[in-house]
Amino acid sequence: DAGFVGFIHPRLEEMATRFGVTALLWQDAGQNRFVLVDKAESSSAIRVHLSIGQRFPALIGAFGRCVAAQNGIGKEELRKGFAELRWENPPDFEDYWRQVDDARRDGFAMDRGNFNTGITTVAAVIPDQGGDPLMAISTIGLSTQFAEIDTRALSQAVRSAAREISAAIGGGKLAE
Repeated sequence: DAGFVGFIHPRLEEMATRFGVTALLWQDAGQNRFVLVDKAESSSAIRVHLSIGQRFPALIGAFGRCVAAQNGIGKEELRKGFAELRWENPPDFEDYWRQVDDARRDGFAMDRGNFNTGITTVAAVIPDQGGDPLMAISTIGLSTQFAEIDTRALSQAVRSAAREISAAIGGGKLAE
């Protein structure tokens, strides 16, 4: 719910500042799409910029892997949804399927240049009370930046923020 933006924004700011990335808050917009509702940018001279209101398919990129994991989508249904996605550098479906399973286990996912070449994202979902993906947090940056970032610490920060926010808004558990 966009009413939570004020509560969530400081966490986005902290991740953007600490890791030098752009931190994003996405909300389920229905029709298998997520819309960008808030962001915090680092002070880096060169950074990835997205506009509030941008919409992306619910299964694309890092947050898409998390959405698929949280929704418990079966392999054949996911294969159909995957076939409709437009990637710059598409992963093999079996790799994507394994990454969805990893997201289910780890509570976060990473997209290394699949959705957009040269761009890396790390994401986690924020489920609603019924356990369905309500929102997602993602961080985005140039892939070359990620060579200098502690991706383990970033992944843990994204996952922790999603869990804290979910608990605060009375959301459901992340998929396990």
